[in-house]
Amino acid sequence: MSQVPQILAEASGVVVGSYPLTVAAHKTCSRTLGRGEVKRVSGRGPLVGYFLACPACGFVASYLHDACGFTEVPPAPGTEWPRVLSGIGKPPPCYSCRSLISVEGGALVARRP
Repeated sequence: MSQVPQILAEASGVVVGSYPLTVAAHKTCSRTLGRGEVKRVSGRGPLVGYFLACPACGFVASYLHDACGFTEVPPAPGTEWPRVLSGIGKPPPCYSCRSLISVEGGALVARRP
């Protein structure tokens, strides 16, 4: 998926990448996620964590719910799925570029620490 970043900067403590948050289908291979895409770990069932594609560098890694405190939008009344990532309690660092990844206003955002 080709998307243009909304914000790009290289100064410390500022946003270095921001892409619209896109939830990948549970059958999607996590290795193919593009910047700004997320995939729920345990597609159906209790939340274990999320695969996040860093908005700054595109590196994909899995992050556990216990460590990050993910919040999800509840599904529509009368349904159990889909659940959508709406926030991250403790933004995790990207394992490649070390940017902190968060959800802000419907976008996956990377900030330099």
